[in-house]
Amino acid sequence: MISEHLNINKLLAMNCRYFLKLVLFFLLISKTACPCPIKGIGYVDYIKGTVNVVRGDEKFTIKCGTVIKTGDLIETDKNSRVIIKFHDGTSISIGEESKVQITKKIVSLKVSRNLLKLLKGKVRSKVRRLKPGSSYKVITRTGASGVRGTEFIVSSSLDEDIFAVVEGELEVDNIIWSSLPDFLFTDPLHKNLWTLDPIKVLDFDYNLGAGNAVVVSKNQYTIIQDNLAPIPPQNNIPSDLVNCCKFTSSSCVPEASSLSMTLLGFCLVFCILRLLNKNIFHFNTRK
Repeated sequence: MISEHLNINKLLAMNCRYFLKLVLFFLLISKTACPCPIKGIGYVDYIKGTVNVVRGDEKFTIKCGTVIKTGDLIETDKNSRVIIKFHDGTSISIGEESKVQITKKIVSLKVSRNLLKLLKGKVRSKVRRLKPGSSYKVITRTGASGVRGTEFIVSSSLDEDIFAVVEGELEVDNIIWSSLPDFLFTDPLHKNLWTLDPIKVLDFDYNLGAGNAVVVSKNQYTIIQDNLAPIPPQNNIPSDLVNCCKFTSSSCVPEASSLSMTLLGFCLVFCILRLLNKNIFHFNTRK
């Protein structure tokens, strides 16, 4: 009888180990080798306070791990902040009382075009080295920036927009909205940023600049006001920008697929039963 229990216990232990390895292997290949499209364009990696997403006609509060989709409008409340990590490794940190619309167009497996429309507030971007053909742009009410470097901050207010570089370089130009073609707008009679269709900008990859571009290097910034060219790059970024929405260590995990969660749950139940069986066996042998 004891030998029979030993054989059962040994079999359960072996099956538990094999099953764990199988689940881990499945999760690994599902992240690295699966030809299926990745869910969304990124996810919430850190959150503080209250942050909402406007997606079409729907508005909801996001949480750790919430999936972000192209076209989402992110709105942060006072004393709130959110970090979003994209699947290509790029991250953005959105400061308090800000509005940012996120658009991403996948051209191919290796090429993507990214556009952030900063309606108000502050956003900090950390961009990985772009592959040939890819682009990453941030546009505001007055200016557009094309990434050459890795980390930069953009601040937008009613008076002016500020573009500051923490690492690398940034090309910044002002925008003359009245000179842009009608196909960039949902309403050609009102040529301004608020009716700009980001998808069309990416489709045509139109150069938003007015021809007054300046190159901003590490620890420099430039300012743009309405219908004016950006000022020459200035040294010593203002402290409120340097300390704005810094990146922090991750406290969130992406939302897992239902299949992955099912497998993990089944594995957990299986191993708990195995441990219970082992404890019952020891209890019976002592009796």
